[in-house]
Amino acid sequence: MPTYLFDAYGTLLDLSAAFRIAEPRLGTRLTPMLERWRATQLDYAWLSALGDRFRSFEMITRDAFRDSLAADGIVDDALVDDLCGAFATLPAYPDAAATLQALKARGDTCAILSNGTPQWLGASIDGAEIGTSLDAILSTQVVRTYKPAPAAYALATDTFKQPAAAMIFVSSNWWDVVGARDFGYQTIWIDRGNAAWPASVAKPHFIVASLGGILAVSANAEAPPY
Repeated sequence: MPTYLFDAYGTLLDLSAAFRIAEPRLGTRLTPMLERWRATQLDYAWLSALGDRFRSFEMITRDAFRDSLAADGIVDDALVDDLCGAFATLPAYPDAAATLQALKARGDTCAILSNGTPQWLGASIDGAEIGTSLDAILSTQVVRTYKPAPAAYALATDTFKQPAAAMIFVSSNWWDVVGARDFGYQTIWIDRGNAAWPASVAKPHFIVASLGGILAVSANAEAPPY
């Protein structure tokens, strides 16, 4: 039976929930602020990995919140604290629990492979009550780097003692899908927003509109689809 590796943030866990506590303060600036923060968080993580100067995911996330707010003229340490607290306990998307349960009922293996810390991932997973459907929660903090570094993806092949081609990586983040495919995983992109896939990079093996779409892609396969 196949092994499914799920990205956490933006794939199983709803990132936008972290900003809802700031809606009274940000108003119409909420959506662009969320986009700026996410881009900044990823930039800081990639710089940490590329420069071989590892910084924890908590530090990177806090700095991204602070700097994104400051770029809009907001200096508010209490708000940064609140945002970090909300990020540490993100809810799952509505289709996450049912999809994971269905995969487990088929006998598939399900795991998370995320840049998040074990503590933050554990708190969100416990709050979302999806932990019973997961066989492992893998944090790249263990190898002190971030996706899409190959060492981050190797964490799963090392853990499960399986070749990458025998595993299916699922993410809503296109860059994560590209990194996983380059590493050798079979890939599924969750395209919730009906976005255009970047034309200059190889496409994922499958594109679905929601987590539930995974079940239709692989329901009739004896081995992982490619």
